[in-house]
Amino acid sequence: MYKRRYLPSYYIGSSNSQMVQLADAFSKPQMCILSDVLDWFDSVGIDCQPESLYADVNTALSRAHPRFHTVAATDPSKLLDNSHGQELVKLLTNFRNHNKQVFVITNSPYKIVHKGMSYMLGNNWQDYFDAVIVDAKKPGFFARNNSAVFREYSTKHDRLKWRRVQDFEPNKVYAGGNIEEFARMTGWTGEKVLYLGDHVYADLADLSLNHGWRTGAI
Repeated sequence: MYKRRYLPSYYIGSSNSQMVQLADAFSKPQMCILSDVLDWFDSVGIDCQPESLYADVNTALSRAHPRFHTVAATDPSKLLDNSHGQELVKLLTNFRNHNKQVFVITNSPYKIVHKGMSYMLGNNWQDYFDAVIVDAKKPGFFARNNSAVFREYSTKHDRLKWRRVQDFEPNKVYAGGNIEEFARMTGWTGEKVLYLGDHVYADLADLSLNHGWRTGAI
């Protein structure tokens, strides 16, 4: 269709481009819906413009997110496979035994993280991590000049605390923040850090280009 495999960046990345990059696990259902609906339109002779179809599918998926959150926070077995949970425990324990620091930075709220981590690692899951950050608002978390502050999250009362966060304490959960403050409080910078993410652009691109972290794509 495009005469060649290589598409230049200006063709797909400009502000007036009509192309969208679908590049992570969440894109799989999006692509399936787009192709199925378009195939049905073709079969019954409905004429549509691609931009409208894409916009409506995105709206439908955004409405499904609250349901996804509800299931994730109540019955993670419907979403997660913990048949390799013990291998994950061994991996994290091995990191600990070799003096590695391990952290989580996620956009998910605490209730989902706690339910999923408990299902995979057990109720003491926080013992495996030196810092746990929820509601991080990536990719903004990694942006330069981001002034968002870290706040301690009260797991008991389900609310954020007001006291200024000076450093990350064991078995506590924090929300928000930015990468500059994260680096200042932990000393974890540059190639000393290996960060694993599932979204090439939201998770990984800014880190490797602007902050020097080593990255791995899930």
